[in-house]
Amino acid sequence: MQWGIATAAIVLLSIGLGDPNDCEAAAFQVTSICAVSTALPCDNPDLTVFLVGEIVSGDTDRLKAVLEQAGPEVTSVSLRSPGGSVDEGIKIGRLVRSLYMSTRAPFVEGKYVACERESTVLGAPVPCTCASACFLVFVGGVQRWGTDILVHRIKFDSSVFGSLEFPEAAKTYQAAMEVVRNYLAEMGVQERFYERMFNTSSSQVSELNADEIRELTGAAAGDPSFAEWLDAKCPRRGGFGHPPAVSDQRCFEEVIMKARYEAFHTVFGTPQLTPPAVCARYARTILCDPRQP
Repeated sequence: MQWGIATAAIVLLSIGLGDPNDCEAAAFQVTSICAVSTALPCDNPDLTVFLVGEIVSGDTDRLKAVLEQAGPEVTSVSLRSPGGSVDEGIKIGRLVRSLYMSTRAPFVEGKYVACERESTVLGAPVPCTCASACFLVFVGGVQRWGTDILVHRIKFDSSVFGSLEFPEAAKTYQAAMEVVRNYLAEMGVQERFYERMFNTSSSQVSELNADEIRELTGAAAGDPSFAEWLDAKCPRRGGFGHPPAVSDQRCFEEVIMKARYEAFHTVFGTPQLTPPAVCARYARTILCDPRQP
């Protein structure tokens, strides 16, 4: 679960809550939102792919294989991970963003009941958190949901990092953190979230507070550039200064779904438009009628 960067020596790094030398690849499993939901009744027709466990090298390719087979009806990645490889977390985050997918972390309220149900449905214990490198995947979502998110700065393999002289160690660490900083900026994440990570020891965790969660999550929150793009696609019926109406949210969903199908077509060669049965299921006019803008 480690990431190599080029310095005078090859140094390995990771961020996570477990032992970096004792981990297995994340498991991926597709299921419906309603199958794991504890809220009844559930009328959400979407599918999600669960990422469960440590994030390790090669997980991006494994996730791509799952998504290629499952298709663009999978709208989100549900994250249940204590962390892992920084490099792989960034790769997965970029994949998620390129496919216009959302991300779902656990919700603090009722999370143990929810994760118990998820464990039953998925057939394996589910880590009930999104921590460390998982945060890097989380911010890749075009829309983000969840409240149980923990961050800290990166941790290098002690045996290698400890063998460096301090000037080289400092240069190596600063370069690695700059990679994380640039990635967060690329995902539209404000500088203060990087500072929260940077100021939290790798041996500790910092839980995002309610205000930070509100800034990162929601139907049109997260990346300001993406939110502004949605607003341009869907001018708000209520005018400036008003929250999105139901019709606005519906337009957001249609725009994102259309973009996701086009992205899946580009990456995997899947059909650009859904078959009639799926169109009826989602009732998305923009997506199902190519004559619509």
